[in-house]
Amino acid sequence: MRGTQYAIGALRRQIAKLLKVKEGARNATLNKTAFVIGQLVGAGMLDQQDAVAALEDAGQRIGLGPGEVRRSVASGLRAGARCPRGGGR
Repeated sequence: MRGTQYAIGALRRQIAKLLKVKEGARNATLNKTAFVIGQLVGAGMLDQQDAVAALEDAGQRIGLGPGEVRRSVASGLRAGARCPRGGGR
């Protein structure tokens, strides 16, 4: 995994929370998680491909379909990257 130690840790913590979410909140939580991670990607603190792979894997592990996962991850990452966290590129 490529990125700062902080960003990699944040990704791991966000994934751990996502894996505990209950049915009914899964898609919204995946999108919110992707937004948070997208902020780190947008700041150049985390590799986008690594983030996508981790988020899509987690989304499927919580029972969402592949298409739904791809759309939620792409949407959340895109929105988050438009609002990068401090740290810049």
